[in-house]
Amino acid sequence: MDMRHAGKQFRGRPGTLAALDADDAFIALLIAAMDASAAFAVAADLVLQNGRMERLEGRCLRRLAADLGLSQATARAILDVMRMENGA
Repeated sequence: MDMRHAGKQFRGRPGTLAALDADDAFIALLIAAMDASAAFAVAADLVLQNGRMERLEGRCLRRLAADLGLSQATARAILDVMRMENGA
């Protein structure tokens, strides 16, 4: 699919790239291009940039891990590494 025209077919449909703002759409495309573990690691790294994880952020990461098909053990291991990396 030609990405310059990808949004045209989805325009106006909720839950699609066209319904997202530019930053969210970019992140969605970036995550789609990665494998599941890498995508989760990027998301966890972003959440932990401030050195902590809020309750809502934790719920979002758990849902993302499930949506990506990651086991709880894999998601926990990735989070442990990201916590060390970010001093959380």
